[in-house]
Amino acid sequence: MSIKDLDLILKKDPIITTFPVSQLQTQPQMVEQLYLTHAKTHLSLGDTERHVDTIFKWVSGQNKGAFIGAVEGNYGEGKTSFLVHVWAKSQERRVFTVPPFEWVTLADGVTAVGAWLAYILGREHPAQARKAERLYLAYRQKSLEDVARETAKQTGGDFDTILAALKNREAQGARLTEVTPERFLDFCAQASDLVKEVGYQGLLVVLDEPEVAAKKIGRETVAHLLFDLANLLREKQGEYGVLVSMPSNFLADISRRYPALTARLQSRGCFPRLRDVYGPDFATDLWQRYVAEFDLGEEGARIVSSLTLQAIGQVGSSERSDLSYGPRTVVSA
Repeated sequence: MSIKDLDLILKKDPIITTFPVSQLQTQPQMVEQLYLTHAKTHLSLGDTERHVDTIFKWVSGQNKGAFIGAVEGNYGEGKTSFLVHVWAKSQERRVFTVPPFEWVTLADGVTAVGAWLAYILGREHPAQARKAERLYLAYRQKSLEDVARETAKQTGGDFDTILAALKNREAQGARLTEVTPERFLDFCAQASDLVKEVGYQGLLVVLDEPEVAAKKIGRETVAHLLFDLANLLREKQGEYGVLVSMPSNFLADISRRYPALTARLQSRGCFPRLRDVYGPDFATDLWQRYVAEFDLGEEGARIVSSLTLQAIGQVGSSERSDLSYGPRTVVSA
């Protein structure tokens, strides 16, 4: 970075938007540009880079097994910023990473991965982009009529008869059209094989804002989905994985329903808790990084007094959620 880049810091919005799946489909270039702009001003502190390195060791195949991990933090502590940092770093490591997105069901996950495959591969690898489109169509959420139509075409059976049979099975509890955790991970495994054909080492999917999903489909349902994902990924092999953000109060609530969930999310050694990174010294540490990164020298070090930085850090500490929004308040100051 140079002194010219300091303008990015001064104009930086401390609140970073997590985009819905629809924008990954319709405006991927805008999503990429805004996330890259934010990533350029992200200065990682503490042991965050150790966690980033752990993620890439799993999804690149250095460690054997599929990856599951999570990042926990209260509002304003930088969960999405951490996820965007991971996404930006993935380009250096040649890991195909779908950037953070809001989701409601795992069908949204299939759609997001499919949209990002189409966008990235479509720029330089049209043959693989066409393969990705066929893969997405095979795994996307389908209506019961779609399933009946495909079955009739494959078997030569009568559409109406097959549809009636499928409706009867669904009435008895069968999940014929839903994108289940198993189906979603099968899709990720095949998508990983596809991107490896063009030089990527693996695939990472970044799920943000689970509390948004919980408002629409219920906390119990979301907790069950996350538990199943974590449990399945611990058992699977392959160069792919899922990283999830977790608001602290949300994690505490669903952990009461699924006490073993936290252990499963921690099973690959990647579960940073941001309150441990952004303590009372965050303002001082961040300013020292700015002075170093932008080569501000002695004059830069004198711009803000040590007492001012200490006060900002104390007010913005993760331990004082009654006074501030944690690191977001520090960055704003």
